[in-house]
Amino acid sequence: MENKTVENIVEQTKAEENKVVSVNTDSYGGGFALGFFLNLIGVVVALMVGGEQRRRGCGYGLLTSTIIALVISFIVYLATFGS
Repeated sequence: MENKTVENIVEQTKAEENKVVSVNTDSYGGGFALGFFLNLIGVVVALMVGGEQRRRGCGYGLLTSTIIALVISFIVYLATFGS
């Protein structure tokens, strides 16, 4: 009786060791960094590699980068030709 219990415990332990652990590698922040720092190249990389969250983050990163570039360009334009 006891031997059977030990065998069951060993089988359960082996079954638990063989389970594949699913890790969610989809990252909103990583996608945001791709879009913000690499712009269109980052979008292509995110579309090829990333999941839904990475693609969404990449879009927002690209949008943020574009808005910041436009604001800085407008400020430089005003500083140069404003006077």
